[in-house]
Amino acid sequence: MLFAVRDDLLDVDPTMIPTVIALVVIVFVVLRRMRPTPVRPIALIVLPVIVLVVGVALAVPGLVPLPALGPIDAAVLLADLAVSIGLGIARGDSIRITTDHDRIRYRYTGLTVGLWGASIAARLAIGAIGAALGAAPLLTSAAVLAMLGLSLITQNTRLLVRARADRLASARP
Repeated sequence: MLFAVRDDLLDVDPTMIPTVIALVVIVFVVLRRMRPTPVRPIALIVLPVIVLVVGVALAVPGLVPLPALGPIDAAVLLADLAVSIGLGIARGDSIRITTDHDRIRYRYTGLTVGLWGASIAARLAIGAIGAALGAAPLLTSAAVLAMLGLSLITQNTRLLVRARADRLASARP
């Protein structure tokens, strides 16, 4: 047969699906935003909300019935929330904002890309440490997309606040 597919190549660990989707989204976002892009509030909010909703939807099967979460699970969740929000704010602050003919544009800087790398490394570390300590799989793998969505919403909200401040500052006589 010319195109044979081995059965074992189709065996995919379902817990890896959110991680693969998250990496694809990150690569798409980073590559797209390396060049100057007009600030469009709707566009900056829609993708992160979609990612957050998909992340929650993928995590829902792990929530029914509601699992008993222990102190390790709570620590992993809090660490993930803190890292997602903290690095989202840092990335939002690292984005370059410029005004071009009364149009506000933004683009990622080298620092922004480095912070994305730190975000990925931190998420992998939290997941690995959580798994090693026995945290629920819901918190170590299924929540990847939800946390990415939260981090993007935080980053883009910070960017929008900064862009609005720049617009107001440039409008003053």
